[in-house]
Amino acid sequence: MGLVIRHGTAKSVCTLLWNRKSDKFTLGQWMRGRIDTESCDLSPNGDHFLYTAAKYALFKPSKYVDPVGQSVAWTVVSRAPYLKAVAYYPQRWAGGWFLNQHEYCVPGGNSDPEDRESPEVRRVAADLPEPSLYGARLLRSGWVMEDSRARFAGRILHNGASPMLSRSAVDAGASERSYWQK
Repeated sequence: MGLVIRHGTAKSVCTLLWNRKSDKFTLGQWMRGRIDTESCDLSPNGDHFLYTAAKYALFKPSKYVDPVGQSVAWTVVSRAPYLKAVAYYPQRWAGGWFLNQHEYCVPGGNSDPEDRESPEVRRVAADLPEPSLYGARLLRSGWVMEDSRARFAGRILHNGASPMLSRSAVDAGASERSYWQK
C-alpha cells in the first residue's frame, strides 16, 4: 500500500490510497489547506496516516489563523486514505512517525488539554530518528545509507556534509540504483 498526497490548487490537497499489487487508486479526501509531506508517515500496514496540516489565510483571523495573521498547524492520525482525525494534536506541528502498526510518536513535550488520543493507535515517547524523520522513513523502507560522494564527484552539486541513501532497483537482475540526498 502507498498513500499519494496530491497538492491541488494553492489552497487544497487530496489523498489517494494506492494498492501497489493491483495498481488501483482509492480516493481519500480533499482538504482546504496543506499537508507537510516531509513530516508525515504511513503505518507499516497502511491502515493509519500521521500528518501535519496547516491552513494559510494571512490577515483573515479565523478558527485556523490567529488574530495576527499567522497560520495555525496541527498534527493528526487518521485512517488512511482519509484525513478525519482519529487522534488530534492542535498545538503540535512537527509531524511524527510510526514505530509499528499500532504505536506512533508525536514530538512536542507535555500533553496539551486539547490533545485527543485514540484507542485504535497509541502514542508513545521515543527519541527523534536519525538522520532525520524523512531519512529514517527511507531507511525503514529498505534504503541503505552509503557514502557515494566519490562516485558522483564533479557530476552533481552537493555540500559534502552527508552521505546519500541508495536503493537497488526492484526488478530482478537490474543493476541501477536510485539515490536520494537531503
